[in-house]
Amino acid sequence: MKINNNDEITAAEVDMEGARDVRMKMLTGMKDGSENIFIRHFIVAPGGNTPFHQHDNEHGVKIEKNTRV
Repeated sequence: MKINNNDEITAAEVDMEGARDVRMKMLTGMKDGSENIFIRHFIVAPGGNTPFHQHDNEHGVKIEKNTRV
């Protein structure tokens, strides 16, 4: 099992139509050898959002409200 350190992963701005003030860290994904399960960590600023959408693969999501202004 590969272990990733959340503190060492850069949070990238979510580049998706309808997304606002959201950053994401890919905790586990294809680069880690996972073909079917993806784990993402979202940091959502106050008033931020992502649009409704769906994926063809299983995934886990951690959502963190960013209270820093």
